[in-house]
Amino acid sequence: MPNDTLKTSIKTAATCAQAHGLSSREALAGTLARVAARARRRRVSSAAFAGVLSVTVLGLLAWTLRDFGVEVESHTPAGAIAASLQVTLVNSAHIATEGSLSSIVTTDDGVWVSSTDPTPRLLKIDPDTLEVVGEVSLTSVPSFVSGGGGLAYFDGLVWVAGLDSTGANLIGIDPKAQTVAQRISLPGYIGLDVVADGDSMLALTSDGAFAAHVVRIGADHQLGDAMQLRDLQPRGLLLAEGSPWVWGLDRGDVTTLVRLNLGSGTAVTFPSTPQNATEFTSVQNRIVVLSSGGVTSFAPDGTDARTRLPGRELRPPLSGDQTNAGVWVAVESPSGRGLTLFPISGGAASQPVSLAGLTPIATASSADTTWALSFEGVIVELKVEELS
Repeated sequence: MPNDTLKTSIKTAATCAQAHGLSSREALAGTLARVAARARRRRVSSAAFAGVLSVTVLGLLAWTLRDFGVEVESHTPAGAIAASLQVTLVNSAHIATEGSLSSIVTTDDGVWVSSTDPTPRLLKIDPDTLEVVGEVSLTSVPSFVSGGGGLAYFDGLVWVAGLDSTGANLIGIDPKAQTVAQRISLPGYIGLDVVADGDSMLALTSDGAFAAHVVRIGADHQLGDAMQLRDLQPRGLLLAEGSPWVWGLDRGDVTTLVRLNLGSGTAVTFPSTPQNATEFTSVQNRIVVLSSGGVTSFAPDGTDARTRLPGRELRPPLSGDQTNAGVWVAVESPSGRGLTLFPISGGAASQPVSLAGLTPIATASSADTTWALSFEGVIVELKVEELS
């Protein structure tokens, strides 16, 4: 039947698009052109062709492309359909000198930010006024220049990955007393990242350029399973499907993501990292990657790829937002760099919110509020609202 032929053509187009990096729109254009040419050869009237094509394509296109893992983006006239999310900038404050902020995390009663202005320290920020209401001096703070990392809230303490004279460590800060409550020595030279994982934490450290350790810390704050990685310059740590994942550069200067099993000491390289990948995060057990092709999310086994915001000028940071089940990413526009949020399970991305010339480097979210740090030393408060 004609529908079967078109279905086969669309399936073929989807497969070819994935193999050659084409968008679903480009693949569909080629398919429709071939169908149109076939109709002309068979002297089908333009009216009849248009009717058959509209009904058939609308009925089969989404089903077929979705079946092949290709996400179809909606392209509607401006103002025709509102975005499912709206982001509004409601407040900002200058809290540090340019280039001194690096990471951010939320707690039950505030926001904590790492700073090197004028020496390494954590700043406690009032979430309502954005005023600095406390600080704790440290020997080091996370040195991430984009995307955040190195801070986590676990067991009532703010944990900082860093180092001292003995090597890599985790420092636990009591957010109410604003004092150092715990020090945990780690294998390796410098602490790079830390993430909370239910009733435990995972820490990433580095021995040098191409060696890393991942260690689990239990609720008793004792070291548990640990694993060493070779031939990888580590950049960050994330969690998905109950496993720790480490990303960084291999010896060929290629961005690589590795899934670890700390119990068995085994590591498996993620098979689907896009070319020119720059950052990774995870939301709802999906791996999310920022690359020159857009933002792509995958199932943990590398299948079910869904690319969002293709063709946009995207920049770090790439930050997972578990509260809103979405991902934040910076977007270039004629008015400067802004931030956009899109739900990982589908739906329209928010319109980019302008940061008035600021360069975002990290975000943290709680309920309907997200706080963003900028390279210029400014913290920005954003409100997220669902639109009908």
